[in-house]
Amino acid sequence: MQSKRKDYTLPSLMREQWLGALRGDDYKQIDGSFYEAGCGYCALGVAMVECLDIDKSYLDGKATAQSIHEEWSLPYDDIKIPWGYGSSDRTVIDTVELEDMIMEMNDGDGMSFCQIAEWIDDNVEPT
Repeated sequence: MQSKRKDYTLPSLMREQWLGALRGDDYKQIDGSFYEAGCGYCALGVAMVECLDIDKSYLDGKATAQSIHEEWSLPYDDIKIPWGYGSSDRTVIDTVELEDMIMEMNDGDGMSFCQIAEWIDDNVEPT
């Protein structure tokens, strides 16, 4: 029996770190921005802090990577985010389908971090 190819990929280490953080107790969930001081993180904010080592102060109150880049003039164009098949050349400020889906689950659908982690487990293949 041939297994179904998942729609997206993430490097194995990034995927496992993100899943562990989403399933753990270290991050409180919010919607509307990557991070808000004293409030919490969205699922993408967790990935940025946990897996990409982006300082949370850069994320505070920001809802798009473009807004981070514009305010802080940080070189996020150079940080590669290999989300999805054939997208290893994408960067943080690119619009990526997986990022949009996770954002919608977190902000629009009100899914918990655990539910988002389960979706990632089912739909994102480790590489």
